[in-house]
Amino acid sequence: MTTAGTFALDAGLHTYPAAGFDIPWNGWATPIVSRATLCALIANEDPLGQRLTLEFDGTIATVADRDPAGRHTDAVTLVPDADGLYHLVALGWTFHQIEERPQRGQFATPECRYTVTWQIDALDATTPVEAAQFARDAQTRPQTTATVFTVTDTTTGQHHLVDLAAQNPDQDQPHDC
Repeated sequence: MTTAGTFALDAGLHTYPAAGFDIPWNGWATPIVSRATLCALIANEDPLGQRLTLEFDGTIATVADRDPAGRHTDAVTLVPDADGLYHLVALGWTFHQIEERPQRGQFATPECRYTVTWQIDALDATTPVEAAQFARDAQTRPQTTATVFTVTDTTTGQHHLVDLAAQNPDQDQPHDC
């Protein structure tokens, strides 16, 4: 388990606190969360309660999907660990670990190749931010310039959620969310 952090669903509008993260699943983050965070996740991702249900039997949680007719189609049982935390890897959802913003001069420049959402290859990028900038520059409709990108390090399988609009004015360039 890695240390605490923040995560989001692949296309989610919300971020959530994690007590830690298990080993990535297919390159996706695997958050470990409190009961309160699990409840907030389900409530925020399905605010009308039409697709997901969350039920507890004591501390054991069951997350179920419903089809358009309201029938449960898939259910996942989450048993808390000894610390009362839920390991969300069993859900099989596409979570992103949101990295803390580095301080000035701490930008990593690993020797790897990055790919960005929509299958745009950023062959010359040396950071997730450079890969996201490449993708933004490659857009054909300037009126709809995207600012948030999913960047995958194809060497490690790690996913980065990069927000180019959330730039720190004290820094010269944007960075990982």
